[in-house]
Amino acid sequence: MVRLAPVNDVRRWSASLPRFRAAIFDDPVGRTLLVAGLLVAGLAPTLRDGHLLDDMTAYTLAADRLLHGEQIYASYPGDLVPYKYAPWFAGLWVPLTFAPEPLLGPVWLGLSLASAGWLLWRAPWWLAIIAGPFVAWGAAIGNAAPLLFAVLAVALPTRAAAVVIGAIVSLKAFPILLLIPLVVDRRWREVVLAVAVAALLAAPMLLFDLSTYQVSSEGPHSINNIFGPIAWVVSAIAGLTFALMRPSWRTAGLAVILANPRFQWYDLGYLLIGRPREPSVRDAPQQPQATAET
Repeated sequence: MVRLAPVNDVRRWSASLPRFRAAIFDDPVGRTLLVAGLLVAGLAPTLRDGHLLDDMTAYTLAADRLLHGEQIYASYPGDLVPYKYAPWFAGLWVPLTFAPEPLLGPVWLGLSLASAGWLLWRAPWWLAIIAGPFVAWGAAIGNAAPLLFAVLAVALPTRAAAVVIGAIVSLKAFPILLLIPLVVDRRWREVVLAVAVAALLAAPMLLFDLSTYQVSSEGPHSINNIFGPIAWVVSAIAGLTFALMRPSWRTAGLAVILANPRFQWYDLGYLLIGRPREPSVRDAPQQPQATAET
């Protein structure tokens, strides 16, 4: 008789996965260590290559130029990253330009890492592992994405969902696909409100010289750039179809990722905006067993 040792090993390994999950991610200490490890994994490469808080520098420079009546989308010598968002976001940074520079950087980095850590803490363990280092990388380069993801995660279950989605669409166009759950539920007033907020907040861009607006048509990590436009169209349609068939904030976030031709790795954070992880059997309160009457 042939002994199926490899098959038995696989079965034992599969049976141990729930215990591994309970020991690592359902335990508060283990979950904290895992989240911390994911944040370090995303932060370390940025510390090594010297691009720490580059995007934050673009925000502060745009705010300073807005304050002095200059063009915020123009290219200036020494700019590391071009400013790409609506003017209102630069306006939010205007008061921060008066803060001491040695203080502003660490505070923004700490806020961004805290947002990323909170998202990973509440996410299913497998999503945290997939997206964690990349969302932490976004925090490390000073991008606003981790904080925006956290704001989305807080706002989506509330009546503020439409307003928040509209504000984020005014910064980045493709999050408009986050309206899919609202469209499927026929919550047309909220859909119209989100579109109106986006248009209202993006409209002031027309007051600036957009001839120097520096946004490439595709990101270096996008499906369009790696596999070509046909693969991008197919993946975008697949993501949209899946989100329409299984509407949720998380599937809508997946549609945003697949459809975005300017995809950056930190955009995987759109997968973290859904509802928190479901409690495991280990987390659930134990019910007393009924005893048979004699």
